[in-house]
Amino acid sequence: MLTVTVDIKGLEEIKRKLDPKRLEKILVRTLNKVGAQDNTAMSKKLRETYNIKKKRIDQAFTVRRASNSSLAYEIKIRERTPGLQHYSANKTGKGVTVKIISTSGRKVVKGGFMANTPQGAIAIWKTKKESARIMKSGRYRGTGIWQVPIKRLYGPSVPGMINSIGINLFEKVVTEKFDKVFSHEFDWEMSR
Repeated sequence: MLTVTVDIKGLEEIKRKLDPKRLEKILVRTLNKVGAQDNTAMSKKLRETYNIKKKRIDQAFTVRRASNSSLAYEIKIRERTPGLQHYSANKTGKGVTVKIISTSGRKVVKGGFMANTPQGAIAIWKTKKESARIMKSGRYRGTGIWQVPIKRLYGPSVPGMINSIGINLFEKVVTEKFDKVFSHEFDWEMSR
């Protein structure tokens, strides 16, 4: 878990002069705004590097906003890995091609094919390096039908993408923007 701490210049003086409830409101609004900006920066940087839609990245993020009871903004990133079909998959004469990294070209998935999942969505599959066998369980149990085992292919996980880009980029966003947003929120609260 990444924790970013920020030093606010002149906080002790502000604490002495300002009502604690007003200061708490300022801090909550500041944390939520900077956290949302950091979340956006993370998503934007991932989409610059990897060829994946914003919706797929956002599904991996779980945000817990700051409140009066908890002065912390948390972004939890789940290990849910998007399927390879979410990286601009195309059927071609050579097979299935995907483009995972935005700056690189398309790659052919050797032995891959596109087919529906049991839920009806399209996914990219590949046969395992095992011989065909008679199905003893599942839909074809007892029919004597031979099946070749297949496995579903997945792309890189969102935490893996973030680790490859470097987490210090996101720390930088927080440290750069915190003072600016805090001073803006402080001025707004004082003008009320």
